[in-house]
Amino acid sequence: MFSWRRESRRRLIIGAIIAVVAIITIVAGALLIAENPRHSTDSAEPAKEAQVVVNDKAMQVEIADTPDKRSLGLSLRDSMPRDRGMLFVFDEEGVHAFWMKNMEFNLDIIWINSTGTVVQVEKNLKPCLDICPSYESGKPALFVLEVNAGVSDELGIREGTTVKIVFNK
Repeated sequence: MFSWRRESRRRLIIGAIIAVVAIITIVAGALLIAENPRHSTDSAEPAKEAQVVVNDKAMQVEIADTPDKRSLGLSLRDSMPRDRGMLFVFDEEGVHAFWMKNMEFNLDIIWINSTGTVVQVEKNLKPCLDICPSYESGKPALFVLEVNAGVSDELGIREGTTVKIVFNK
């Protein structure tokens, strides 16, 4: 009888340990999913958008206008529709550097100054995971537009092209 109680108590303790480990695993998994932007379901603040017009062709763009949004950019996204882009809006003109870390697809990056003139275009930049080169305009820019690789050629964007940005209200 004594060994039966000991065995029951041992099974109860093992069951409790397994339950605690399972709960910790579930909570940790939920926290990781909540922190991963690819899985984020936070819709409290919908993405701001604008329209970029180049050579009479319009494109809808998502706006990255905070340090966090600019830092994340398009990284960790699997793809982007061909007719879309991301517009990085800075507080002031400057030489802004970009890299392709944690990207999943190639991009063209276009630097635009405060008058709407393209000052630099880098084409078909490839994703990287480890040591990543940095790309910058070398000239002051207020905006940086990221589009799928090849779109800058399709739209006829080159240094000196005029870009009109219409911010949605």
